Formats: sequence, structure tokens, C-alpha cells
Amino acid sequence: MVTITGPASLSAPDLFRASIATVALDRLKQRPQPSDAQAQARATLDVVHRETQDAPQKAAAAKVEYLRNKLMAIKLAAGTASATGDLKFARSALHDMRALTKELTQALKDAGVVKESGLPTDPRAGKEVAADELGQAGEDAKGLIKDMRKVLSKLRLALVAAQIRGAGPEEIRAAEKQLLDTEKELQSLSASLSAKGGGRTLDLRA
Repeated sequence: MVTITGPASLSAPDLFRASIATVALDRLKQRPQPSDAQAQARATLDVVHRETQDAPQKAAAAKVEYLRNKLMAIKLAAGTASATGDLKFARSALHDMRALTKELTQALKDAGVVKESGLPTDPRAGKEVAADELGQAGEDAKGLIKDMRKVLSKLRLALVAAQIRGAGPEEIRAAEKQLLDTEKELQSLSASLSAKGGGRTLDLRA
């Protein structure tokens, strides 16, 4: 007859040590649960991280909106200059348009919407992107550029009216140069926003 013997019974000390080892192994297998304070801190860090990623775009969008409000005042001045043929009004409005164009360009560069080289970028990933991926700031900027183009058209009429009123040729040429320089800068900015996006570049010619 064959007798099958089982494992020898463990002594009480051995059973105690085995139980402790088992408990310790189970604890090692479990992921530590963060405390409420740690969980809240992690959630706060996540929010800050997301806001940091979106901050450049939000800042640029806010700047575009601010410049849009400034454009409203310039638009009124351009309308007055066009109606009266007042060259001083026209040149003042042209000066403000040039300054606004530079502010818009710098704001978009600071936010990473366009690079110094003129190529659009995604500030969150640091890579070139298409125009339709530029986010709200890029789209708002394109809309603002269209509105600026309309104001420049009014100012072009204002220069014609000023010439009819007898403004000197040299003053007219100086004003036309202001207008042309602003058109070129807007054209460059528009091309930057449309680069690699398949969008049309704005035609700023009268």
C-alpha cells in the first residue's frame, strides 16, 4: 500500500511570519492611494498646466479684441476724413492704422500664433500648423485684418478728396506712402496666417 504524505504542519512562529509576509506582499501590490490633500494638489496642477498651455492663445485673442475696439475709433476718423477731405485727419488715421498693424503683428508673434519667420505655429506643440488650426486668436486676427482693409479703403478715398480740395502734392505722396506701407504690412501678416493652410491671401489693393 502506498501512503501519500502531506506537507508538514507549520509551527506557530512560522505561520505568524508567513502571515506577515503575505500582508506585506499584498500591500506592495496595491497602488498607494493619495491623500485628499495630494489629490487636490494634483488636480490643481492639472488645471494650471492646461491654463498655461492655453494662456498664449487667450492673451492674443484678448489683444485682438482690444485692437478691434481701437479700430472703431480709427474708422470714425477715416469716415470724417473721407467726407471732408481733411488731409490732417487722414494722415492721423493712417498713423494710427500703422501702429495698430504693428501691435497686432507683435501680439500674434508673442503668442506664438506666427513665428518671426512668418510661419504659423501651434504654441502648445511648437510646430507649424495650418491656418485652420491656429485657434481663436488666428481666426479673430484674420477677421480684424479684413476690417482694417475696409478702413484703409476709406482712407484711400480720403486722400483723393484731399487732393481735390487742393492739398499739396508732397503731402499727398507722404500720405500715400503711409497707406502703402500699412497695406504691405497687413499683406505680410495675412500671408503669415494663411501660410500652409490653403487659405486665400487678402488682396489689399484698391
